[in-house]
Amino acid sequence: MIFDTHAHLVCEDRQAYPPRPLSGKLAPGEFDLPNSKERFLALMDANGVAAACAVQRAHIYGYDNSYILDCAAELPDRLRAVVVLNSADPATPALLRDLVKQGGAAGVRYVSPGFPSASLDWLASGEAAASFAAAADLGIPICIHVLHVQREAVLPEVRRLAERYGEAAFVIDHVGGAHPAVIEQKWLGEQGLPIGAEFIEPALALADCANVTMKMSTINFECTPDARAFVRTVVGRFGAERVIWGSDIGQSRGDYGHMVAQLRDAVADLEPDAREAVLYRNAAALYAPERS
Repeated sequence: MIFDTHAHLVCEDRQAYPPRPLSGKLAPGEFDLPNSKERFLALMDANGVAAACAVQRAHIYGYDNSYILDCAAELPDRLRAVVVLNSADPATPALLRDLVKQGGAAGVRYVSPGFPSASLDWLASGEAAASFAAAADLGIPICIHVLHVQREAVLPEVRRLAERYGEAAFVIDHVGGAHPAVIEQKWLGEQGLPIGAEFIEPALALADCANVTMKMSTINFECTPDARAFVRTVVGRFGAERVIWGSDIGQSRGDYGHMVAQLRDAVADLEPDAREAVLYRNAAALYAPERS
């Protein structure tokens, strides 16, 4: 079985779920083939994916998590909602408690409010501390999106937070920004800058924090020259029990069948029990503990 921990869902009906992009403007083509709940469930069934996290698409809906919460409430055996909130907003702790206790949110994701650079208030301010503490108190996984171009500034703060909230489960997207997403690759090229090394030690060094889980994604598998070696390295540092996978479908472009096939090939060198842990068991323990 496979548990996809990173699927962005977008509703075709813009009247029912109006776009509210954080940037104030939708990128071209966002609704050309939206990854709706119905479309994604069919893709899951066709590719042997048992469950998934519906992760808020902030580039379209901002901090209005209504669509993914509604999807997860309708199909709790297949979908778990991971909301995105502004960690630097003083209202976030109370809102998060409501979304978890009343709305059924299974996790929260905190992201940088700007690209390519941004203030670290979303990680290092007093308001952010309250938001992280609220998530820790609620016992939900805290996902942090580490952009490739921000990793040197962000990863030390991630370590500090993981150590401060040692009882909380932290999930680090895209192996700590080990590879750049398409938008980052484009920006780096425009600036005449190199993509940089595949790994930076601060990302792998987070293995020292027992409460940190690394999430591998399509971004990583598309960029690495050897996906099997990449998986061996990450699993070798974190152990098979602290590695999960997320497709990033709905944000990363491409065929979902290809993404799942990439995953199956990338984990082929792992022992059966380790492979099962990475593909399903670890994610179920984090986001659907009754099914793990």
